[in-house]
Amino acid sequence: MATLWRGVRRCVSQRSRDPATYQLYLVTDDAFLDDQFYYKVEAAIRGGVTCLQLRLKNVSTSVYVSWAQKMRQLTQQHHIPLIVDDRLDVALAVEADGLHVGGDDLPWRTARRLLGSHRILGCSTYGRPELVSAALHPEVNADYLGSGAIFTTPTKASQAKGMEHLPLLRKQVASEGPVPIV
Repeated sequence: MATLWRGVRRCVSQRSRDPATYQLYLVTDDAFLDDQFYYKVEAAIRGGVTCLQLRLKNVSTSVYVSWAQKMRQLTQQHHIPLIVDDRLDVALAVEADGLHVGGDDLPWRTARRLLGSHRILGCSTYGRPELVSAALHPEVNADYLGSGAIFTTPTKASQAKGMEHLPLLRKQVASEGPVPIV
């Protein structure tokens, strides 16, 4: 059984540029962090979520690690990747499948170097051409790009971008990447 489990885990942890990996990409939020959080995420995964980003902006490191460990077990059970938002230390501590970082977070080249080439790195580019190019630079080699909020959301202070920027973003990514856009 241990050999089978290691094989499954190794398969999940491989970097992925397959768009199917990000078909239904769930991003969590502190606002929903309650005694039902685990069960809500589990229900979403059972409902078809293909990738989980654990995004907890307002918790201590120990609380983040605790939740990341729980989510790691859950995502392994369901064979989907766990992406930790912003916190490389947490991602490494729980052996997450990847890390998602924004333009003002840990520098992307540093993130890739410390994360390693075998884990997923997602970069928020907000649809800005210069950030897309930086994320796709060989020293970063992002596995997917975040386009920024399409719709208004209470979890983001920035203004929603709408969908107008997506055709140009897709064109640039197709010529420089190609990688999935979430």
